[in-house]
Amino acid sequence: MKATGSRAEVMHGAAKATTGGLTKSKLTKGKDGSIKSKAMKKRGKEDPLKEWRAAVAKARKKLGVDGFQALSKDSELYKEAKKIYGK
Repeated sequence: MKATGSRAEVMHGAAKATTGGLTKSKLTKGKDGSIKSKAMKKRGKEDPLKEWRAAVAKARKKLGVDGFQALSKDSELYKEAKKIYGK
């Protein structure tokens, strides 16, 4: 068994770790069959805008906005959402 190798070699047991230090326990297969690190797979599933969307929804409800309204930086909706998001 080699000390370092590719992700495939690590997954198949031909190497202990990748050059980046990933061991078999830190690797997983993606839905397309490619080998990925568990940490990067988890990070890819995160939604970076989740809190912002929730803040905008609360601001819309508070201000009674119904239907479409653009979020320009000088609008009341944007300012209220920014206040809620900052808390």
